[in-house]
Amino acid sequence: MFKNGLYNLAGAFIRLVLGLVSVPVLVNVLGTETYGLYTIIMSVLTFATLSEWCVCLLLTVYIAKDISIYGNTDHTLQSTLLIVLILSGVTGLMLWFISPLLAQFFDSSSTSQAKVFIEGCRISCIVVVARIFQQYFIGLEQGYGDYKLMNALSTIYNVTLTISIVVCAWYYKAIIPILIVQGGLAIIGCIIHCYFCWQKKYMRYLNFSAPIDYRKFVDMLSYGFRTYIGVVGSAFFSQGDRIIIAKLLGFEVAGIYAALTSIVTQINTLSAIPVQPIVSKIISEESSVECTPTASIVSTVKNAILLNATLAVFIGSTIVLVAPEIVDILFKGGLYRDKNLSMLLRLLTIAYVIYSLNAVGYYLLFALRLEYINTLTKLLCGLVTLLLITLLALHYGLSGAIVGNFGYLLTLYLLFTGISKMNIKPLTILKNLYVPLVLFFISVIISITTDNIFLRIITGGLVCSVLIKPLLKEMFFVSRKPLSNTTIS
Repeated sequence: MFKNGLYNLAGAFIRLVLGLVSVPVLVNVLGTETYGLYTIIMSVLTFATLSEWCVCLLLTVYIAKDISIYGNTDHTLQSTLLIVLILSGVTGLMLWFISPLLAQFFDSSSTSQAKVFIEGCRISCIVVVARIFQQYFIGLEQGYGDYKLMNALSTIYNVTLTISIVVCAWYYKAIIPILIVQGGLAIIGCIIHCYFCWQKKYMRYLNFSAPIDYRKFVDMLSYGFRTYIGVVGSAFFSQGDRIIIAKLLGFEVAGIYAALTSIVTQINTLSAIPVQPIVSKIISEESSVECTPTASIVSTVKNAILLNATLAVFIGSTIVLVAPEIVDILFKGGLYRDKNLSMLLRLLTIAYVIYSLNAVGYYLLFALRLEYINTLTKLLCGLVTLLLITLLALHYGLSGAIVGNFGYLLTLYLLFTGISKMNIKPLTILKNLYVPLVLFFISVIISITTDNIFLRIITGGLVCSVLIKPLLKEMFFVSRKPLSNTTIS
């Protein structure tokens, strides 16, 4: 698990660095208003690609099970490919025809902004179709446990994409050329993933002439739909907030909000990615989970929570300690370089660090085929958070919208539920969270009470050293002890 998790983490870290470098460039080259419009188009694109119904997770879960039980993946490959063909076609056409209606939602936008929005959404149809197909091949790679290949290809793709976007923004200072480049690279990325899946014979059981197993198709469709509804809840939180702020406060404020959230969302992304392989780990030992978990499974869950919390707190502490410097880089020479934005960035970071701790529970529930809990929780929390952001933004502007993000802390329910459903006592596992959270709030207090950059850097170093020790001990010493075959009560 941890080997695959480290592959995921390495690739994600590179993408994080690229994202942190590109956002300030885009904000300062395009301007906050144009950048805000660009992020709204990307939010619409994200909602459109939700129609993949988590194709990647579908393949990861079903292929791992098919290989262990049947020794082949023929019906899974066929059924998923049919789903991808239907989804990509329907979604691309829908986005093309409804884009003029979406433009009317932002009634405060100018005629030129509405024109760019419509044209941008229609160009994004290409990106949507290519990304849905790309998820099919990425799911194949993960299903066969080839995280090294998947992360290598994804990292190369993201490096190329980020550099291309920055160059286009610098040269053209417009949105449309950026989206055209994204469409072209999405197609190329899809073809490359397909080529490697074919070369490694991950598609060897795909027989186009064989009859489709409609029972398998319906089962996967049902699983995908339940997963999709849950992802919609996440999207409401991660993308819907930007759309609401653009509607209520305008594209410029939406650009500022998007720039700040683009920094803190990396906390959730990086801290969750190493945990994802736990799905395959638990599935491979599913017979043990149905009754009482073995010592091996308990150890896996414990280490996953420790890794998740350590990464979330480490990244969060770094952000809060250098918040003024981050704001200065983001809005260099702009009107919004003030201390208030530094405080708002810290508030966002606190919200994201705490809610990122739901990752282990989220993946455990998928492994236990209890995805409906993820679905209902994510959807409910997304709606509650959007409501808070809307009401607070109406009364307090950008500051209110930031505070509204705390509504998503309700997703911590997933962590407690996931552990409880595995018949593990929560207190035996969650005690690993005490030290990381205390260290994080010490970092927050230091960052607020002093402007001395050297003191803040020293605090960050101390936090890092204290965090890493129990993680290394748990992963490299405790995990090496021989585990008995007895179960844990």
